[in-house]
Amino acid sequence: MTPSKLALSLQMPVAADPARLWTVLTTAAYIKQWLGVTIASTWQPGAPMSFNFHFNGKDFEDKGVLLTLQTEKLFSYTYWSSFSGLEDAPENYSFVSFSLKPAGRATMLSLEHSNIATEQMYQHSLANWKETLEEIKRLAENA
Repeated sequence: MTPSKLALSLQMPVAADPARLWTVLTTAAYIKQWLGVTIASTWQPGAPMSFNFHFNGKDFEDKGVLLTLQTEKLFSYTYWSSFSGLEDAPENYSFVSFSLKPAGRATMLSLEHSNIATEQMYQHSLANWKETLEEIKRLAENA
């Protein structure tokens, strides 16, 4: 990671067991609710992922590669957004990681998002991830 790239880290306790939270994080129907995209992947590490959505009358496809899938522990992938204005090249993919750790009767959900190219993208990602984590929490706690 070059010094010009930015990273963010967020944590949130979720009043749900790791199995329930894992289901919300990795099931396509739930991902559609908390991320607003239709995700396609074989769910095998190294496999491509596509994030399809409709915005302002147009269809878009963002993409990445599934890096890690450790049941009820770690879900990570690379991510490139068609909105970024950056070339679809390996150095322009960011890294997203969700980790789960039991915390008493709750589960601590940690999010890491790194290799963010600009301050504007960082601020946008930070605001979006805060809202997204709240939605993940709501879905997991109210199932």
